[in-house]
Formats: sequence, structure tokens, C-alpha cells
Amino acid sequence: MDGVVGEQPRLPGGDKRISFVMTDVMLRANGYFLDVEPLAAHKFITEALNKNEFRLPTIREWLASIAEPAVGDEE
Repeated sequence: MDGVVGEQPRLPGGDKRISFVMTDVMLRANGYFLDVEPLAAHKFITEALNKNEFRLPTIREWLASIAEPAVGDEE
């Protein structure tokens, strides 16, 4: 069983990256996208983690500030 509790992750920081991508995928599936530069997103996440402020209210507020309606082909 790879990845059992207590082992070092095979991809350090992978959980954060996968979570970010999945958030973007879910927003796009619901008609939104994240309008943020990669370095700005990385800065927000690392600073919030370093300050022990990476909690749902902070994340929700940040996502609301960068989520934009997707513009597509509407019929």
C-alpha cells in the first residue's frame, strides 16, 4: 500500500496542487474560472500557510475575489 499514513508523500506539495486544480475544474464545470496568475496563487497559498491562516473562510474570500464567470458559446 503506497502512501500509507506516516510516509513522506511521493510528490511533496502534491495535495495542494491537486486541490487547486480540482477547485478550478469544479468552478469551470459550473461556469466560472480562476482569474489569477500562477505566482500570485502560489504566494497567497504559501503566505496563508506560513501565517496559519489557510482556513475555509480565508480560502472562500480569496476564491470569491478571483473567480470570474466563464464566457463561452451560449446558445
